[in-house]
Amino acid sequence: MDEVTVISPFSGAETTVKWGLVAGSVVWICPTTGALFFDRMKIKASSYQNYYPYLAGFNAERAHYELEVRRRRLNGQFSWIERNSVGDRKHIDIGAGPGYCCDIASERGWDSYGVEVSVEARRFGEKHYSVRYVELNELKSGTINLITAHHVLEHISDVMAFLAKVKGILVPGGLLVIYVPNIQPLSFFLKDVIKLRLGQEVERHCDMYSDEHISGFNRRSLEKVLTFNGFETVQIFDSAQFSMHSDPWFLKDAIMSRRWLFIAKRLISACLNTVGSAWGQGNWVIGMFRNI
Repeated sequence: MDEVTVISPFSGAETTVKWGLVAGSVVWICPTTGALFFDRMKIKASSYQNYYPYLAGFNAERAHYELEVRRRRLNGQFSWIERNSVGDRKHIDIGAGPGYCCDIASERGWDSYGVEVSVEARRFGEKHYSVRYVELNELKSGTINLITAHHVLEHISDVMAFLAKVKGILVPGGLLVIYVPNIQPLSFFLKDVIKLRLGQEVERHCDMYSDEHISGFNRRSLEKVLTFNGFETVQIFDSAQFSMHSDPWFLKDAIMSRRWLFIAKRLISACLNTVGSAWGQGNWVIGMFRNI
């Protein structure tokens, strides 16, 4: 049988190396960066045009709650960013959703715009937070000082083209701040270890699933993807549920709905992944990169 060769979306390199199976689909390893991916020829990435359908049921009071529950941590994140930013305060949030990040950025003096494909999210953000949305292709080269992308890169089909576009929009020395799920937090890794000990066949536990999370990263591979595509690392680290870089909505939402078993499971997982953050197996990888 001929060996299957696929093309890495992070570097354009060919690879025949498999990381494992997830829901019957092969996860491949990029030989240049070590990042993981589903073969783009075998999956159809989601369009996200109809993402955030639940927002249609939120009123002004709920809109206020959703922003306030995130306010402290988003302010903390911007304080971290502002210690490293240079030049004008022109900001784009890619994958802005309803615009929580844009609203806080605007309050802090940034000229902030959102990029978002979900029609419902844009409608909600414009109505409740006065978010200004733009299309990524409308932005002129070398005009933006800060681009944030919270949980976007794992969804992108053509990562190299996306990063080239982002790099072109940023001013020289501008910042790109990326949040992605860690491919295999400690809690997921331990599940695989237990299954192997029990002699069970293992499909790898990880944060990839078709057709949404189509790429996977850890700290080292995310850094290699960005440096390969022309960025310089300012800072990169793992984060977990109790940090400034997490989104606290799920826990407060679960408490409101009294989902106690769900809360208990998530708290155990969060504690494990907080420990795992020390050696690169937290919930998320956070990276700040400079355009060079």
